[in-house]
Amino acid sequence: MRHLVALAVLSQFAIAQTNAQNPVSDELTKAKEAYQKEIEKAKASFIFGFEFAEKAIQNRSSLSGEQKVSQIQTLRGEKETFLESGMAPASIGMKTYITEYQVALSRSERAMIKAFDTELDAVAKKKDFNRGAALLTEKKALVKEIDERRNRLEFGALLGKWSVEVIGSNFRSVWTFTPDNCLTSSEGAKNGKWKFDKDKRRIVITWDEVKNAWETLKFPVDPKGTLGETWLNPSYRVKAVKIK
Repeated sequence: MRHLVALAVLSQFAIAQTNAQNPVSDELTKAKEAYQKEIEKAKASFIFGFEFAEKAIQNRSSLSGEQKVSQIQTLRGEKETFLESGMAPASIGMKTYITEYQVALSRSERAMIKAFDTELDAVAKKKDFNRGAALLTEKKALVKEIDERRNRLEFGALLGKWSVEVIGSNFRSVWTFTPDNCLTSSEGAKNGKWKFDKDKRRIVITWDEVKNAWETLKFPVDPKGTLGETWLNPSYRVKAVKIK
């Protein structure tokens, strides 16, 4: 939770610092304030969802006492994980709340980006391109913040360190996935990018140093063991086990 609080404070500080150096219009200032409030409101509402989901488990007569205790333990663990890392819970009882949270975030994010675009159009008409450059930098930082928050929420199980082997070869490595869609490898190519292939339900990995090199992992990933494919040989298989 301290990590998320620190990010929020840093984000607000960066905005305040930019504003001090580059005065903004009242409309953009109001949009920033509204954005921060809506993001905080959406998160608070989502956290309340854990309480509602727990009460639903407590009141479910079809569950045995053991089942209730087990499911509540899991739910509370998922809440703690969300507060620490921003990762979405897997419990079925939270599905509706996840959707509501994503919709609220998306609505606020679109409004904030639109406000930046409106301001950029205004300064361009005034030919104030120095101000425009500062605004564009700030907008890019916002988009990066949005993308990383979404990745933590939707792909939190992927983020972190994985022990990787390519079955059929002697290759072994540790891959570290980060929320900015990047990853590093302890062996072979050192730096790469990851993205989600929605159609084939898999994580696709490409490597910066090796042209046309790729690997995949099935999605959703299983920390205990996830298989995938590699460009090295159609018969080889990637096996990844999460270690952190």
